[in-house]
Amino acid sequence: MKKIVCVPVLLFCTMASLLAQPSSSPSSGTASAVVNQRQSLGSSPEEGLIALDVTVTDAAGKPVVGLDHDDFTLLDNGKPAKIATFHAYDEATAKPDDPTELILVLDQRNQKSSEAAEAEKALNRFLRQGGGHLAFPTSICRLSLLGMSATLKPSTDGNALADALVKKGGLRPVPRHFSSFVLPDNNERSYSFLLSQSSLGAIIVEARRNPARKLVVWIGAEGLASASNLDRPFDATTEFSTRLREARITLYKVNAWNDPRRHPYNDFLDGVVTEKNASFALVTLEVLAEQSGGAVLEMEPTDDAVKESRADRAIRTVVDSLARILAENSSFYRLTFDPARTERIDEYHGLKLEIRKPGLVAHTRTAYYDEPVFYDQPHIVPQHLTVAQLEQKLRAGSRTSDAELVNELSTIELTERMSTMRLMAWKDRLRGKKAWQALVAVADASAFLDLPPEDLPFLLRPSDAERHEQFLRIVNYLGDIAPKLPNLIATRSTDRYEEPSQRQSETWKTARLDRSLHLETSNVVTVVYRNGGDFVEAPAGKEKKAKKGPRALETNGTFGPILSIVVSDAVHGKITWGGWEKGASGIMAVFRYSVPESQSHYEVSACCYPEHLGGGRFQRQAGYHGKIAFDPATGAILRLTVQTDLNEKLLLLRSDIAVEYGTVETGGRTCVCPMRSVSISRGRTLRSFPEWNEVIETYGPFETLLTDVSFSDYHRFISTSRILPAFY
Repeated sequence: MKKIVCVPVLLFCTMASLLAQPSSSPSSGTASAVVNQRQSLGSSPEEGLIALDVTVTDAAGKPVVGLDHDDFTLLDNGKPAKIATFHAYDEATAKPDDPTELILVLDQRNQKSSEAAEAEKALNRFLRQGGGHLAFPTSICRLSLLGMSATLKPSTDGNALADALVKKGGLRPVPRHFSSFVLPDNNERSYSFLLSQSSLGAIIVEARRNPARKLVVWIGAEGLASASNLDRPFDATTEFSTRLREARITLYKVNAWNDPRRHPYNDFLDGVVTEKNASFALVTLEVLAEQSGGAVLEMEPTDDAVKESRADRAIRTVVDSLARILAENSSFYRLTFDPARTERIDEYHGLKLEIRKPGLVAHTRTAYYDEPVFYDQPHIVPQHLTVAQLEQKLRAGSRTSDAELVNELSTIELTERMSTMRLMAWKDRLRGKKAWQALVAVADASAFLDLPPEDLPFLLRPSDAERHEQFLRIVNYLGDIAPKLPNLIATRSTDRYEEPSQRQSETWKTARLDRSLHLETSNVVTVVYRNGGDFVEAPAGKEKKAKKGPRALETNGTFGPILSIVVSDAVHGKITWGGWEKGASGIMAVFRYSVPESQSHYEVSACCYPEHLGGGRFQRQAGYHGKIAFDPATGAILRLTVQTDLNEKLLLLRSDIAVEYGTVETGGRTCVCPMRSVSISRGRTLRSFPEWNEVIETYGPFETLLTDVSFSDYHRFISTSRILPAFY
């Protein structure tokens, strides 16, 4: 009886190019190429995990342009750090994709009425100068006794912004809630401090949703460090440092009014290394400004030769300070680097950027807090076992309950592949349902390892000519048989395994304590294969679905398209002999292959980036490698694995699939169809948590998802129709 393979039509001319080649493609390079599409923020492995915006000034305070990568040396805790990427931006030549934004914060909550009027007059003068044309898109926030109000969106029309500033109702109210502020001594100064903190936090949260660089200029009286009665100053320090960096905010504090209660902020600029040394003096606006790469700009001493009132001098100080800020930021540099690996949470790292040319000063962030979550952490499990050792444990039978076996299996990681045949032999021998599910998780996690030596037949390695002929059998098999595919209907059962949800007591900043996989959902549907496509769910029929959880792993193309893509790509990659294996239907020959990113048509995607990296899905064509196990007599593919080559800095660390095929009798014909697949994904998670009475979204620990899919009850799908005469 003739066999056919359930795959879509392949372009035979592509496969035929192998006829003139040896069994391995001459292309053996592994260098990847950048995908020809606009990359999302953070999607390039060349880009460092931490980005810095840098301005450079000379001795006169003028901005310096024309520097390149080699002019900078970055020191991380005093040690040279490699600059991963470097870009120079000048508003006149190399403009950034997103223009720098200016956010003016008018803090009238902490000012006298006369000072508030002077600040408003200064801002009005600044906005209207030069005909009202602003160099950067500008927003205005006002902090008053009534709360915060702001312009609807950034604008370069200074006249319109000035009109909105003085017009009643010109700025829209920004809802704020301060009910969580607990002040045991009803200290008004502490309340003012917290109000400023929370308002800055609200600006940061909003700014993180926009990838552009921002200059936040806070105009108001001197900040006060009088919140010693509040808790968690170290957490506040790390949060402000991290979120200001993620939001690309450089903070400036403009103070044109002297205050006898002046805060000695210069004493707190070195940062805080340990929690015991933390205080709220470290998160005043002045300290945050200096540490962000900005500055504190104050009224200069009075010049007796200049006849000027105190009010006029305050107004001029604000206007001149804003002009200086814009001039210094007319050009900037952006560089990225990778943080050091650490196992400590909130590890302080001081930064220093040195410039090779003398007399120049770099202005950028002075520190960052390192977290274990920047990289995936090694999985340390109590037991690494071979398949034989695992089976010996299963045969021991000394456990008193199914739960005990489940707990034991959750601590095991195999060093060899447990084949489907070995796995299924235990299905009816285990005591409970959960024990079986736990064993499936352990076996599936080993799907991409080599088989144990006892499962490898001792056969001679074929010659180059024989291997060449074997691969041509695969090509001919797919090319000759694919056009004759029948339409099929089948039952698809999907089990999705996940790691346990992170406990509330666990921080998002480090790896999960429990990384064992547990069955989360099961799904049984009727699917249809038609016209050389992939399986789709039948429009009607019996379905039993579990509710989807918040996390999901979906794979497409496991029936036919994956064969088309892999075999076609492998021709242009590297193919080598992989040995022999025992399969359900006999001895299988194995080819190993690898495909560089530049030749890949295998697309992976994952959801999603956090807001400060632009949001949206991760998507790219990835390089990959794997094995093709096939019937050496016919060329029928019986097992295929795809393992992606992804950089550890990306959102997705791993996206692998293994598919097993077998013969199916249906409608008097024999098909080679998928019987089972295992998909494993590992990537960064998203965590949301409250801060400043807002919700922050950021990267959480890496997480593994696994799906086990099986196909059964194959039937030919035949539809019939009748033509009925019309009624007249």
